[in-house]
Amino acid sequence: YLEVNTKENRYTAGFASTLRVCGSDKNIELRRKASALGDKVVQTVEINGKQGKAYTIEKYVAVSTSRDTSKDSVQKSADDELASFINRGMDDEFKNSIDNLDKMWSVSNICISGDEKAQKAIRFNIYLMLSSVNPDDEKVSLGAKGLHGEGYNGHVFWDNEIFNLPFYIYSNPKAARSMLLYRYNTLDAARENARAGGYRGARYPWESADTGREETPRWGLDYKGNPVRIWTGDIEYHITSDIVYAILQYVRATGDMDFLLNYGAEITFETSRFWASRVEYNRESDRYEINDVIGPDEFHEHINNNVFTNYMARWNMQRGIELFSMIKDLYPEHYGRLSKKLNLTRDEVEGWKGIASKIFFPHQNDDLVFEQFEGYFNLKDYVVTEYDDVNNMPVFPRGIDRVKLNDYTLIKQADIVMLLYILGEEFSLKTKKNNFEYYERRTMHKSSLSPSIYCILGLVVGNYKKSYEYLMRTAMVDLDDNQGNTSRGVHMASTGGTWQAAVFGFGGVSINSE
Repeated sequence: YLEVNTKENRYTAGFASTLRVCGSDKNIELRRKASALGDKVVQTVEINGKQGKAYTIEKYVAVSTSRDTSKDSVQKSADDELASFINRGMDDEFKNSIDNLDKMWSVSNICISGDEKAQKAIRFNIYLMLSSVNPDDEKVSLGAKGLHGEGYNGHVFWDNEIFNLPFYIYSNPKAARSMLLYRYNTLDAARENARAGGYRGARYPWESADTGREETPRWGLDYKGNPVRIWTGDIEYHITSDIVYAILQYVRATGDMDFLLNYGAEITFETSRFWASRVEYNRESDRYEINDVIGPDEFHEHINNNVFTNYMARWNMQRGIELFSMIKDLYPEHYGRLSKKLNLTRDEVEGWKGIASKIFFPHQNDDLVFEQFEGYFNLKDYVVTEYDDVNNMPVFPRGIDRVKLNDYTLIKQADIVMLLYILGEEFSLKTKKNNFEYYERRTMHKSSLSPSIYCILGLVVGNYKKSYEYLMRTAMVDLDDNQGNTSRGVHMASTGGTWQAAVFGFGGVSINSE
């Protein structure tokens, strides 16, 4: 038995294990002993092996933590689970694993005819998602690297809600609910995060872990290896409305009103309250602005009025207004409980309506192309003309200084195109087509989140050749290591994006507004 404590939150984890040697001989085991070697414990088993005989060595391990039981009970819990495991035996455990996996595959497998490479890739991506979420644990969620690497220290991003959650909504809704309950269980931390910035309501952190506090590191390295300040934890706000979007997508698909009334509504109201306090009123122009932000495109920092951020903030408040009215009319008991708990009044919600109606968006040009943020069209314009020979990924144009990406129109990943995808019902086909063509030529796809979105919108606007290229880019992210960093863990957002590209893109599945 080995017991360890984590450094920060002082969780206790206990590991109980034993070896079993199996063979046809009786009395095969001569002796065994356990010993401590530094910070390790070792069990040694000596056997009376005979030439020509086959022996099977089985190692049973059970893990228990103080997150699931009291610190004083960790060892007993681990020992009890180990005893149960040994009693069941390895064959039974293996069979249970196969049975469970078969059940999951029966509702999640995707068959592709005529393209063996795409078939293997989509199943690889699905398997990663099947193996990475625990539907019975509402205190954790899906990290950006899943269970497969140390990148990002296991932190949870918007990848979870926007990219991965749709797979679970339609394949394993219990897991989707658990992932969203993680956000509810960290709502108090989101409230603290809002207060720390001088705002009301709840602001979700850009990177979070078990406590729900902001975990984004403050410093990193730029493209030249120089220390650089990381601003995403300070000013990349859009994750807050992304979570509300995911909640309402889940409820629309499942009809889980219990979740909406007891958990989702509270998140929606508190995030609406945050946006109402985050906007800045421009008296001269009689409009509300959201300044000094980072949008989904992280090449551009400290920008004003990012269309994605502003649009989603307005959308968040509009849904809060609708939900408040619906609960008031149809669920008076829940209305009373929430109004009292949140001190939420009709006058405050009416205030959201006034703000939402005056949120500012940078203009569209004559071709209906959105200016990604205020001043974007004034930047030095570059387009992608070259792709590398190995992975068919964009190459930075000549003359670009990679530490001054704020100065150019090149973008890191889907931004406007992301908005046109997730809120597609609100935009015309011409708007989607023109924005796709403009931003596709300026996107470097330096995030694995990006190709799947261009794949789906490309299909919407009829660019099938490009869409297939983007499908394979996202599907092969880890199999080909086309981002060059799979050694730090797989790209979970890309796995979810691949699924969406296959189902909502090439599969043609769409969910109507009703």
